[in-house]
Order: sequence, then C-alpha cells, then structure tokens
Amino acid sequence: MTTPTTNIISLIIIIIILMIASSAQNANSTVVSLTKLCNNTRNPTLCHRVLPGSTGDLRELGRKAVKSTLSSTTQALAKVRALIKAEKDPNLIESYNSCSINFEIVSSNISDYSRLLIASKKPDRRLLCILASEAEMGMEACNYLMMFALPPAKPPTEPAKLAAVCDHIEQLASILLAIGNILAAGT
Repeated sequence: MTTPTTNIISLIIIIIILMIASSAQNANSTVVSLTKLCNNTRNPTLCHRVLPGSTGDLRELGRKAVKSTLSSTTQALAKVRALIKAEKDPNLIESYNSCSINFEIVSSNISDYSRLLIASKKPDRRLLCILASEAEMGMEACNYLMMFALPPAKPPTEPAKLAAVCDHIEQLASILLAIGNILAAGT
C-alpha cells in the first residue's frame, strides 16, 4: 500500500532524476539565437544563408559552418592550383604559390576546429577561437599577396576573383570565430 508520503517522495525522486538528465544533456549543448550569432560575424547575411533557422545548438551550427568553409577552401585551392599551372607571370606564380600554402593551412585549421568541436565533450573554446582567427588571417594574407603582385598597368582579372574568394572564406571563418567566442563566453 502506498501512502501519500511515499508518492511525494517518489515524485521528488523522479523530478530530481529528470533535472539531472536534463542538465547533463545541456552541459554539452549551447542553444543560441541565430541573430545573436550572425550579428557577431563579418557578414550577417552570409551567416543567415549558411545557417538557416532562428536558433540552434552551437555544435550543430559549427558543423554546418565548417562544412561550408571547408568546401569553399577546397574549391579555392583547386582554382589556385590551376592558376599556378596556367600563369606565365613569375610574380603572380609566386603569389599563387603562397596563397596555395595559405589555403592548405586554412583547410588544416578548419579541420582541426571541426575535430575539436565535434569530438571533444568539452572543447577548448579558446583554441576554437585561435583556429578560426588563424583561418581569417590566412585569407587576409592571400588578399595582400594579390594586391602586391599586381603590376601597376592593367591587372589581370584572376587575382581579383581570387581576392573575392578569399573574402568569402574569411567571412565564413568569422562565423566559426563567433561560435568559438560564444562558447568561450559561456565558460
């Protein structure tokens, strides 16, 4: 026979178990407003395009942003390698080679970011920010290389197109940086 006291104790135990389960689940997820996240990026419109929706778990948003950034970086690396093969101007070849190295480093940084974000139960949030910042700086460096490699006469169009690709990847990396900053603020 159950007494009212036994029922109350059972109910309290169930509530405590549910609270513990809920807090354990939320310990590894941080839900954030997409507006808050995207407003902390270099291009909020691009952020909303890459991460559609109104809210989301930062890890899931991070996965989507990593996928988009890696895809763009891989395409840019293929493009710059083709430019190296086709180019005759030694200044541009040197700049393209340097950009190629930067794209490889950025790709490696984003892959490390992905592994850290996804594989770790408690990722080093400051390291996430460092990796995303390094990706941004790598693209900035490539842009500077393109500016300084251009002859003063009529510049070819490919470096300008490559500079636009670098800007795009830099803006994608800023999404990753914003995610890392929000996670770091939560520590």
